[in-house]
Amino acid sequence: VEGYIVYRDNQYLADVGNATEYTDTGLAPGQTYTYQIAPYNSNGEGIRSSPYSVTVRRKPTNLTYTRDRYQRYTLSWQPSADENVAGYKVYRNGEVIADVGNATEYTDCTLSPGSTYTYQVASYYTTGEQGPLSDPVTVEVPIPVTAPSGLTNTNSAPGNVTLSWNASTDPNVAGYHVYRD
Repeated sequence: VEGYIVYRDNQYLADVGNATEYTDTGLAPGQTYTYQIAPYNSNGEGIRSSPYSVTVRRKPTNLTYTRDRYQRYTLSWQPSADENVAGYKVYRNGEVIADVGNATEYTDCTLSPGSTYTYQVASYYTTGEQGPLSDPVTVEVPIPVTAPSGLTNTNSAPGNVTLSWNASTDPNVAGYHVYRD
């Protein structure tokens, strides 16, 4: 054997020489392709391998996040349009942090203020294989402002309370919310 020829859908795709692997790129998601490999030498092409069909998996789309006032980040996405999806895995900074089954959202409560995280989601299938990762979304966790201090009542009149406090030491405070009970 002097080399191998790769066929896709019964059409010549590539001569890979003596290599025993080939990466086919630019394929349409959701499309099924059938491959065969044929050895060749100076006498010509040999018998092609048995056909092998592959369906290009689709990735989950529209990965977004929302943040609540407690610094919890909830990721949500549109599910993969593929058949046989068994569930989804959530990646943070390239590492799997959760298997959420068939859910299409995940809340991460373990983030550090002042840090940046990149999330992606991938579907996995009943066949055991995993699909491609979604487009990434980046979360920048803000550093919370410091609380005001020295809260006191400066009015002793019946039925009235006048509150005063020392300002927060953070330079970007836009204002204050007052809570009762």
